[in-house]
Amino acid sequence: MAAETEMMVTEELEAGGWLRAIGLTFLFFISLIVFTAVKVPQSKIHGWIVGTLNQQMAPLGMQVTTDEGHLSLGLGLKYEMTGVRITKMLNQKTIKFTRLEVAPSILPLLSGKLGGTFRLEESAGVVSGKVLTHGEEFDATLNIENVNLGRMGILPFLADVEGTADVKGTVEINGVGPQTSSYAGKIELNLAKIVVDNQKLGGFEIPRTSIADGVVNIAIGGGKATVNSFRLGKAGGTDDLNATLSGDVKLMKMLDASDANLKLKVGFSDRYKQEKTISVLDSLLGMFKLADGTFAMKFMGPLYAAQPSPDHP
Repeated sequence: MAAETEMMVTEELEAGGWLRAIGLTFLFFISLIVFTAVKVPQSKIHGWIVGTLNQQMAPLGMQVTTDEGHLSLGLGLKYEMTGVRITKMLNQKTIKFTRLEVAPSILPLLSGKLGGTFRLEESAGVVSGKVLTHGEEFDATLNIENVNLGRMGILPFLADVEGTADVKGTVEINGVGPQTSSYAGKIELNLAKIVVDNQKLGGFEIPRTSIADGVVNIAIGGGKATVNSFRLGKAGGTDDLNATLSGDVKLMKMLDASDANLKLKVGFSDRYKQEKTISVLDSLLGMFKLADGTFAMKFMGPLYAAQPSPDHP
């Protein structure tokens, strides 16, 4: 039953659920102008906002809760909420933010566009950006500064992996609804202090894994997501693991059905190989092993069914 529910959530998410949620969210923030004009009490405004947010997030299998919120008319209309938590209902994993600020963009309304800016804060970490929608068209920009994935709970929320990493970078994407051939944009991220806690993954007891840094550079266009650069750690250093990824993914309306053409190369440090679980994993990956002791594999076909095969020179 849980698997069926998760599939329904995924289908809703990938059929444009996020875009509809974003557009409607900014629509009701614009409606705050009316509420302010008729002097609706702050408590009622906050209750209405949280309720409307949850109506949009429910089809995505998520729930939003907050400590408090208030409307501000300082240098422009904006709404601020503190103690924001987004919970994935299937596994109760939560992303948390100290503060969320959302402001509708008024000028784009003249051309029939809905949207605005937002700013999320957690300790020294900030995620800010803007979103504009017009029908099924959308344009989004995301800026990430000093975000700690562990402190915010993002890593376990997205990948169900306990660990952390510091991230900074930008994400830009625009397109038309689910028509992936129209998508264009880029993902540029720099990672540091990557740590995966000791835990069980895929039936294996994974020891604590430490990686100094990483780089992600992906270009989106022509119906594809092309990996220009993807690196975790460096060979020959102090990193427990190092990995590189190359290739592209032909994007489909359903993300799981996207067609992969990817190559992955992984290496372990000498210290890491002495860990019992990793030594067993090293043996199991024998068919992928190269002469230099690293492992090379390729993934072809739909993401939901892509299985690794050896990638020997």
